[in-house]
Parts: sequence; structure tokens; C-alpha cells
Amino acid sequence: MINSRLLKVEIELNNTLRVYENLAITVEGVKEDSQKQNEFNITITNVSREIREAILQDVYATQKSPKKRKILVYAGRLKSGYSLVFAGDIQNATPSSPPNIDISFKCLTGNDVKFDIVAKSGGATKSLKDIAESVAKSTSKRLIFEAINKTIGSYTYTGSALKEVQKLAEVGKVNAYIEDDKLIVKEKSKALKNTAFLVSYKSGLLKAEPTEKGVKVKIYFNPNINVGSEIILESDLNKPLNGSWIVNKIAYNLQNRDSSFFMELEATKGA
Repeated sequence: MINSRLLKVEIELNNTLRVYENLAITVEGVKEDSQKQNEFNITITNVSREIREAILQDVYATQKSPKKRKILVYAGRLKSGYSLVFAGDIQNATPSSPPNIDISFKCLTGNDVKFDIVAKSGGATKSLKDIAESVAKSTSKRLIFEAINKTIGSYTYTGSALKEVQKLAEVGKVNAYIEDDKLIVKEKSKALKNTAFLVSYKSGLLKAEPTEKGVKVKIYFNPNINVGSEIILESDLNKPLNGSWIVNKIAYNLQNRDSSFFMELEATKGA
């Protein structure tokens, strides 16, 4: 099973693209359906000293240019190929102490627009979708709009482009969040359309347990499940938890040279 894993990191720093997939890679991070920036920590082992120093130099050189600090993580299996796990921006890079030759990256979604200031005024009324399209443009994201398109009166906003996602959620009374290269806007009690996936022992279920708000599910990595997805839980050991759930949070623990290749889902019931 370990040999069938695929894990790849693409780093674009100061207009230089570097791709890593044959070295030892560890990826840990969390995504959730809120305005909080998703944070991932990525470690690549046995990078040559010359390349490591070049990366650290590029990180230093782009301190004031967050748009030039892109990082992408892909994972999968040999049979199915790669799928995108994370797209974000490098906040910092740290080398390891000898004898290891590691370099670790702390990465966040939306960091490239966090300090961009926007000023908007929508006139007397504006549709929620029009506002969402404007926010997607300001944050350089692709809009996925699955909310009821209501009319919003006297919409104005001045501040961080990233913080406008929170304003969008508040005025529309919707679930609005950035995931990788997408701005997702949907009803709070609804899963994203056409995302239902059966989670059972046959599809990689390892553990299911109740929480105060719903359920926590540990599974092998599966690219079919994302934040906002619907899962149909089918547990043989904890049958009272079986049924439909909406995924609100995913914690990833992925390694291509060790035993971890898991996702932990937190989910709640929809309407």
C-alpha cells in the first residue's frame, strides 16, 4: 500500500517552479468551512544543500511579494493518479538541523490577498451572487455559488480583500469560505451538489465516533471527499451514526514513506 501512494509538491517562488515527488514528503493540515485561513505544514526531506539554500533565499526575497510564494500539494494512488489537496501561499520556510536535510513550509490559503485593500459600494440593491462574483475576483478565486440568490440592500465594504469573505457570509447569511483555488458560497444546512460519497470499510473507513456536534470519521485518503461534501456513513461497528452528514472540517496527515495516509472528517447533520 505504501508503494502505491502518490504525493507531490509544486513550489513557485519568485517565478521559479520546483517540483518534488520522489523525495520523502510529509503533509499535515486542516481545512474547514469558515473564514479562517486553512493552514498546512509541509516537510520535504533530503533536499540538496544548494537547492535548500536557493529556496530559503527566494523566500527571503519575496517577503514583501506574497503573490510570488505559491505552493500546491497533490496526492493519490498509482491507479487513480494525482488530485489537488491544497493550494495556498508560503508564509515561511525553515531548514532542519544537521544531519537531516529537511525544509519545512508553513502555508496558508488567501495570504496573497490578505493585505490587498478593496473599497466597494453596491448602490441601493445588489444580488448576493453579484457580490460573491466581486469577492471571487478580488481574492483571485473561482466562484462556486450554490446559495439562494437573494437581494442585498446598500452593500458597502472597505478593508482586506480576504476579510470580505466574512462580510459576504454575514450579509447573505450563508456559508462562504475559501478552499484552495475556489470561493465557495452555499446554504449553511446544505452539502455541495453532486458530492455524495459512501464511506464504509470497503471505501477506506477506519473509525467513526460521535462528537458534541455530529460525527468524527477517520478514513484513508480519498480525493472524492472535500469540505462541504456529503458523506453517507455506513459503519458496521457504530450503526447509530449511519446516514447522511455534511463535512465541515478535514484534517490531513499524508506521508509517502511512512504509514500515515489519512483524513479525519468532522461532520454535522444537514437540514
